[in-house]
Amino acid sequence: MIVVNYRTPVLVVAMLESLLGSDSMPRGVVVIDNASGDASPVVLRRFVEARGLESTIHVRCLEKNVGFAGGNNAGILHARETWQGIRNFFLLNPDTVVRPNTISELEAHLTRTPRAGIVGSQLEDGSGALACSAHLGDGIAWQFAGAAQLRLADRLVRSGYRRLIGPSTPARCDWVSGAALVIREAALRETGLLDDRFFLYFEEVDLCRRARMRGWEVWLVPGSRVVHFEGSSTGIAQGRRPRYWFASRRRFLLKHRGPVGLLMADAAWAIGRSARFVVDLALQRRSPRFPPKMGSDLLLGDLYALATGDVSGL
Repeated sequence: MIVVNYRTPVLVVAMLESLLGSDSMPRGVVVIDNASGDASPVVLRRFVEARGLESTIHVRCLEKNVGFAGGNNAGILHARETWQGIRNFFLLNPDTVVRPNTISELEAHLTRTPRAGIVGSQLEDGSGALACSAHLGDGIAWQFAGAAQLRLADRLVRSGYRRLIGPSTPARCDWVSGAALVIREAALRETGLLDDRFFLYFEEVDLCRRARMRGWEVWLVPGSRVVHFEGSSTGIAQGRRPRYWFASRRRFLLKHRGPVGLLMADAAWAIGRSARFVVDLALQRRSPRFPPKMGSDLLLGDLYALATGDVSGL
């Protein structure tokens, strides 16, 4: 298991406590501290030492914050060097709590589905309600439906995009949330590590797409449950969306769809957001609160990047 920490040692300790309380403790856990610059290493190591888990939970500190993808890669490489014969890697966010049977359900599905390369858990929010955990589609329809946030929009693009929330049985999909996913070592060897040019966000969408391009399947396993306190570790749920989110979105679309695809995705996003505004106005209801300056940050940022060629790392 790989967990990346950045100034959230209390959350990581709570997650590890839930893991110890479950019946599916992994063979080894690597906690990567992404150059937090605070007391994180001390807090985490004290917890491990107090539980006598030094051989099972390894805390490793990076000298530089290399982002979520880079941190996971560092953890994967350490695990490969430390434990022989690893078959699967469980990537888990620090702002999560593991339910019973979380890992065993995922591993069971990998065992009975030989071409399953990546499997994800069904997420719950802090209140216990089911949350969106997987998706069908990662292109233009996805951008339109995500911006509109309307059931009608979802139905209009159902052939090109669909959210998966709480299916009764395991469901094959295009990508699962990076908050809790397992990738088969054989698939990771073929696909390659996470693309560390994604500092944070969209790295799991890219990883799942690359796995599917090599013939591996991606599945959501509803019997595996993880509580995700979304935004607790990044603060993204509060205020203006950070620049790295837009940079990661832009990088994903440019990498897989090119400049024209990026412009088409931006147009679809703008149409979806406008449709939501018109519907809310017609129904005389208040629109949901979107991050401040979301439209200008997304659209103008992409236009500027294309105009200046500022798409470094691609």
